[in-house]
Order: sequence, then structure tokens, then C-alpha cells
Amino acid sequence: MSDEASDTPRIVLISYCMSAYQWARARAAAKRQIECTFIELCSEYEGWKAGDVRDPGAVRHICLFPRRTFQELNKRQLWASLQRELERLRPNAVFLPGYDSSCVRKAARWAKVHAAASVLCMDTWAETWKRYRAKEFVKRLIVKRSFDAAFVAGERAAHYAETLGIPRHCIWRGWDVVDNDHFAAGAKAARADPGLRGNLGLPDNYAIYLGRFVPQKNLPTLIQAFADYRRRGGAMNLVLVGYGPMRDQLEATIGTLGVRDAVQLRPKATYDELPALYGLAEYAILPSVSETWGLVVNEAMAAGVPVLVSDRCGCAPELCRTGVNGFVFPHSDAVRLTDLMLRMSDGSVDLGALGEASTSIISGWSPDTWAQSLLDCAAGMV
Repeated sequence: MSDEASDTPRIVLISYCMSAYQWARARAAAKRQIECTFIELCSEYEGWKAGDVRDPGAVRHICLFPRRTFQELNKRQLWASLQRELERLRPNAVFLPGYDSSCVRKAARWAKVHAAASVLCMDTWAETWKRYRAKEFVKRLIVKRSFDAAFVAGERAAHYAETLGIPRHCIWRGWDVVDNDHFAAGAKAARADPGLRGNLGLPDNYAIYLGRFVPQKNLPTLIQAFADYRRRGGAMNLVLVGYGPMRDQLEATIGTLGVRDAVQLRPKATYDELPALYGLAEYAILPSVSETWGLVVNEAMAAGVPVLVSDRCGCAPELCRTGVNGFVFPHSDAVRLTDLMLRMSDGSVDLGALGEASTSIISGWSPDTWAQSLLDCAAGMV
């Protein structure tokens, strides 16, 4: 770490590619006049694509390989290009996206050699995946040798970072945020438009799931719980928005359980379509069996709706307060989920009050709070 004290740390934040989430964070950092350069390695990484930049503002941004996927890149060329930028910018704090990539690990070593703070950015936690002792031992060696601090999502990730060797006083929280204003404004506009629901083909009353159609999202359990909810007299509908390899299986399950008329499967939505889908819903559900954080929960709360969140979502302790803005349920308990669905539609809870609480809680998890944590972390380490 640098011996030179500085009121304005020179920060470089590296990402594989910058999604709309990350652009919102970058604009917040620029608004605060934080001296941070955002370097994205390429335009697509493991299905994530670079966000549409309509108003970059004063963001300091470099894309090393535009219109290229990470898998296409020559790793030597990638590191050579990144190293040139690090040498040119000479940051005294480097924020890095995990430790899996050899290029990222080299950037961490570069920081060490050049007396810059090396900060691990992560949202994974102990129960996100099955852990193996030997693999965890290797991870601890990598993290302890490569990183001085961590910028993590929440308390679960903070605890995991600590087990990997990052001292507690060198861990900052608040990594996973979305553009709250985008979702709040879009949801408000949708609710004020009496014809929009019909134009979008949405049912009058529905709960919404938004995300990938993959096993870890636990959608068969959600559909089973919803089918039981309908059999027990529930009248609300379910809207599933997303994409993925399980789509045909979900279609079959919906038909087998006899709820085809009450479940709507919709394709992946664009970023600009999301606020209306949330805003016209009664509440949102994330039933995952494995979830590092769950940014869709941030989105739903920013849109002002209550949330039902499984206990395996990393965001559950911070964002879902039982009886205040929603409920946490055991991920494998379809009966409990059915009971909560009934409670959310039988008038025993005030959905409006829960939605207002969501708005209040998520205000503490915004691009502005992210930018402040970024600055606090950098200032605390250089």
C-alpha cells in the first residue's frame, strides 16, 4: 500500500464488462468527483453484456476489447493491455472482480509490487455453493497473498471474506446496488398509466419472478407452491419473466399442475421494461436455492413492492425484514411459501405499507451509498 497520504485516492476499478448496474455506480462516483477510472476488459462475459451507455457523464471509462467476449481473448494480450493502463494511470487503489481469472490475479500482484491497495470485490458467501476443504485452502492462500481489503455485498459475504483471510477492519459492505431512481420513476409512471397493463398483456393481480430459468433459481418449487395456493382459494396470478434452459420444463410443469391459465411465462425483458413489470406487480418472489445476493430484490424494492425471499439469497438479512417489507422463507419449503402467498393476498397484510417500507430500506443501498463506500475503502487503505 502507498505510504503517500492522499485526500483523493486514485482508484482503478476493473470489471469483466460493465452492465447497466455498474454504469449507474460509475455515474454516482463521477458525480461525487471521485478520481476513479473504470476499466472493463471486454463487452461480454459469461452471458453478461455491456450496458447501453446513453449518458456516461463524466465517467472515466476504458474498454480494452470492445465487441469481444472474454472467452475470445488471448490472455497474454489481455494482460499486456491491462498492464499498460495500470502503468499509465498509476492508481494507489485497485478494485478487482474476484480472483478466478489469471489476468485479475496478475493485476493484484501488480498492485502489490507498486505499493497500491488491492481490493477484492465479491458477493459470494459460504453457502452459495458447496465448499470443499482443499479448494478453500487454496482460495485462502490466493486471497491472503493477493488482497489487502474487500468490498463486499453484505454481512454474509463479509463473513466469508474474513474466513478467506481479509481482516474484518479491512472489509467494506454495500457492493451490490442498482439504479434505484430508474426503477422508482419507471414504476411510478407505469402505475399512473391506466392502459399500460392491458397494452403489456399483464394480468390484473400478479406476483412476479424475474431472472434466469436455471436449476438454482428453484422455480419448480415456486410453481408447486403457487399451484397449491390456487387450490386453496388464492386468486392472484404468477408472472415469470426470463430465459434459460429450463423454459420447456417449466411449461410442462405448469400444464401438469393445472395452472396454465394463472401463470404467464414471458421472455427476458429489457432494462427499460423492468420498472413497469415490477411496478404493476403486487409483490416479487426470489425462491433461489443458491444466490450470491439477488439484485432483482433491489430492483423490486426500488420499484416500491414487497418481496418474498428465500433463506439462500445473500441479500435476505439486509433487505428483507420479516413483516416489514416482506418475508423470508426456507428455500425447500413449498408449504411455507404457499402459506405466505395466501397471506399476501388475503388482506391480512398491508401490501401498500410493505411496499413503502421496501422503498425506505433500499434507499440505504443506492449508487450514492456505493460510491461513498468505494471512497471510504480506498481512503482507508492508501
